[in-house]
Amino acid sequence: MLIYWWRFLSLLLTSLSLGMSFAHVLEMPVRLRWPATFWADVTTFHGLYDMFGRIGAVIDVSAIGACAILAVLVRARRPAFAFSLTAAIMLAIGLGLWFAQVSPMNAVMADWSTYVGAVAVDPVRQQWEFGHTTVAIAKLLAAAALFLSVLADTRQAPRA
Repeated sequence: MLIYWWRFLSLLLTSLSLGMSFAHVLEMPVRLRWPATFWADVTTFHGLYDMFGRIGAVIDVSAIGACAILAVLVRARRPAFAFSLTAAIMLAIGLGLWFAQVSPMNAVMADWSTYVGAVAVDPVRQQWEFGHTTVAIAKLLAAAALFLSVLADTRQAPRA
């Protein structure tokens, strides 16, 4: 029964984590068409992404931990173990990609005081937007591996 509930927790946290990243991907085509100063204003100064940082960070780290613990719990079940471990690794890679690609741009934007005007927004915008896309791809692979972990352990019901 512990594995059942741990799978539920892992699936829930991984889905929430992927959902946040996928939201960025869905917004990206429109956001890339915005004038640079408008993009900077919306992204930086109005708190649009505050909850992504506060709650999202907890969800991301918890998803990694839940999948890692799930891998330990199902270690004797070979297909499920490999997929669960892959999910944990891909979530960790996603977080690493966020720190490598998105976080530096957040630091740059934190130095913008109120109006960026002449600041070179486009390189920051490109790395910030496409960085979120690479993170989303890693999380999508993690979610797929986690779903396969559950499916690999699901036995077919006997036919009537």
